Amino acid sequence: MVTSGIRKGALSRLGVEAKCYLSDPRVAEMAQTQDITRTQAGIRLAVEEHPDALFAFGNAPTALMELCDLIRKGKAHPAGIIAAPVGFVHVRESKHMVKPFRDIPKIIVEGRKGGSNLAATLCNAILTFDDAAQLKPGRDL
Repeated sequence: MVTSGIRKGALSRLGVEAKCYLSDPRVAEMAQTQDITRTQAGIRLAVEEHPDALFAFGNAPTALMELCDLIRKGKAHPAGIIAAPVGFVHVRESKHMVKPFRDIPKIIVEGRKGGSNLAATLCNAILTFDDAAQLKPGRDL
Protein backbone atom coordinates (compact mmCIF):
# COMPACT_ATOMS: atom_id res chain seq x y z
CA MET A 1 0.00 0.00 0.00
CA VAL A 2 2.91 2.37 0.59
CA THR A 3 4.03 2.12 -3.03
CA SER A 4 0.48 2.95 -4.19
CA GLY A 5 0.65 6.31 -2.43
CA ILE A 6 4.08 7.40 -3.64
CA ARG A 7 3.98 10.08 -6.35
CA LYS A 8 4.81 8.42 -9.67
CA GLY A 9 5.87 11.73 -11.23
CA ALA A 10 8.48 12.31 -8.53
CA LEU A 11 9.82 8.78 -8.93
CA SER A 12 10.05 9.21 -12.69
CA ARG A 13 11.71 12.61 -12.48
CA LEU A 14 14.34 11.24 -10.12
CA GLY A 15 14.79 8.02 -12.09
CA VAL A 16 13.95 5.75 -9.16
CA GLU A 17 11.43 2.99 -8.66
CA ALA A 18 9.23 2.04 -5.71
CA LYS A 19 9.07 -1.70 -5.15
CA CYS A 20 7.10 -4.01 -2.91
CA TYR A 21 8.09 -7.65 -2.94
CA LEU A 22 5.03 -9.20 -1.29
CA SER A 23 3.47 -10.30 -4.58
CA ASP A 24 6.77 -11.68 -5.92
CA PRO A 25 6.42 -15.49 -6.25
CA ARG A 26 9.91 -15.96 -4.80
CA VAL A 27 8.67 -14.48 -1.51
CA ALA A 28 6.00 -17.13 -0.93
CA GLU A 29 8.49 -19.88 -1.68
CA MET A 30 11.16 -18.37 0.59
CA ALA A 31 8.66 -17.90 3.42
CA GLN A 32 7.56 -21.51 3.20
CA THR A 33 11.02 -23.06 2.92
CA GLN A 34 12.57 -20.87 5.64
CA ASP A 35 9.51 -20.89 7.93
CA ILE A 36 9.31 -17.09 8.16
CA THR A 37 6.56 -14.58 7.42
CA ARG A 38 6.03 -13.32 3.87
CA THR A 39 6.99 -9.83 4.97
CA GLN A 40 10.28 -11.10 6.39
CA ALA A 41 10.94 -12.96 3.14
CA GLY A 42 10.09 -9.83 1.16
CA ILE A 43 12.63 -7.78 3.09
CA ARG A 44 15.29 -10.45 2.67
CA LEU A 45 14.72 -10.42 -1.07
CA ALA A 46 14.63 -6.61 -1.19
CA VAL A 47 17.93 -6.41 0.69
CA GLU A 48 19.52 -8.97 -1.64
CA GLU A 49 18.57 -6.87 -4.67
CA HIS A 50 18.75 -3.34 -3.18
CA PRO A 51 20.77 -3.28 0.07
CA ASP A 52 21.17 0.51 -0.03
CA ALA A 53 17.56 1.52 -0.76
CA LEU A 54 15.25 3.77 1.22
CA PHE A 55 13.01 1.35 3.13
CA ALA A 56 9.52 2.47 4.14
CA PHE A 57 7.22 0.56 6.49
CA GLY A 58 3.56 1.41 6.99
CA ASN A 59 2.61 -2.07 8.16
CA ALA A 60 4.39 -5.32 9.00
CA PRO A 61 6.53 -4.64 12.04
CA THR A 62 8.13 -8.07 11.52
CA ALA A 63 9.54 -6.78 8.23
CA LEU A 64 11.05 -3.76 10.00
CA MET A 65 12.52 -6.07 12.62
CA GLU A 66 13.97 -8.23 9.85
CA LEU A 67 15.60 -5.20 8.24
CA CYS A 68 17.17 -4.25 11.59
CA ASP A 69 18.55 -7.78 11.91
CA LEU A 70 20.01 -7.64 8.39
CA ILE A 71 21.61 -4.25 9.15
CA ARG A 72 23.24 -5.67 12.29
CA LYS A 73 24.58 -8.60 10.21
CA GLY A 74 26.06 -6.16 7.69
CA LYS A 75 23.82 -7.30 4.84
CA ALA A 76 21.82 -4.07 4.50
CA HIS A 77 23.02 -0.48 4.32
CA PRO A 78 19.82 1.54 3.82
CA ALA A 79 19.92 5.06 2.45
CA GLY A 80 17.18 5.69 5.02
CA ILE A 81 14.34 4.10 6.96
CA ILE A 82 10.78 5.27 7.39
CA ALA A 83 9.49 3.37 10.41
CA ALA A 84 5.72 3.85 10.57
CA PRO A 85 4.15 0.41 11.08
CA VAL A 86 0.75 0.59 12.74
CA GLY A 87 -0.95 -1.80 15.14
CA PHE A 88 -0.47 -3.46 18.49
CA VAL A 89 1.82 -6.51 18.06
CA HIS A 90 5.56 -5.73 17.93
CA VAL A 91 4.92 -2.21 16.63
CA ARG A 92 6.64 -0.25 19.37
CA GLU A 93 9.41 -2.83 19.63
CA SER A 94 10.13 -2.71 15.90
CA LYS A 95 10.38 1.09 15.94
CA HIS A 96 12.65 0.97 18.98
CA MET A 97 15.00 -1.43 17.12
CA VAL A 98 15.70 1.26 14.49
CA LYS A 99 16.96 3.86 16.97
CA PRO A 100 20.51 2.53 17.55
CA PHE A 101 21.49 2.93 13.87
CA ARG A 102 23.01 6.38 14.21
CA ASP A 103 24.56 6.47 10.73
CA ILE A 104 21.27 5.76 8.95
CA PRO A 105 18.85 8.65 8.35
CA LYS A 106 15.45 7.71 9.73
CA ILE A 107 11.97 8.90 10.48
CA ILE A 108 10.25 7.04 13.29
CA VAL A 109 6.56 7.51 14.06
CA GLU A 110 6.50 6.86 17.79
CA GLY A 111 3.96 4.64 19.53
CA ARG A 112 1.34 2.45 17.87
CA LYS A 113 0.41 5.05 15.27
CA GLY A 114 1.51 5.03 11.66
CA GLY A 115 0.22 3.27 8.57
CA SER A 116 0.81 3.01 4.84
CA ASN A 117 -0.73 6.40 4.11
CA LEU A 118 1.66 8.10 6.53
CA ALA A 119 4.68 6.17 5.22
CA ALA A 120 3.78 7.13 1.63
CA THR A 121 3.34 10.77 2.64
CA LEU A 122 6.77 10.76 4.28
CA CYS A 123 8.29 9.21 1.14
CA ASN A 124 6.64 11.91 -0.97
CA ALA A 125 8.04 14.60 1.30
CA ILE A 126 11.54 13.18 0.88
CA LEU A 127 11.17 12.81 -2.89
CA THR A 128 9.95 16.37 -3.33
CA PHE A 129 12.08 18.10 -0.68
CA ASP A 130 14.08 20.03 -3.28
CA ASP A 131 10.84 21.23 -4.91
CA ALA A 132 9.99 23.12 -1.72
CA ALA A 133 12.80 25.63 -2.30
CA GLN A 134 11.13 26.73 -5.53
CA LEU A 135 7.98 27.58 -3.59
CA LYS A 136 9.99 30.05 -1.47
CA PRO A 137 8.55 29.06 1.90
CA GLY A 138 7.99 31.97 4.23
CA ARG A 139 7.63 34.48 1.43
CA ASP A 140 4.30 35.73 2.82
CA LEU A 141 5.65 36.43 6.30
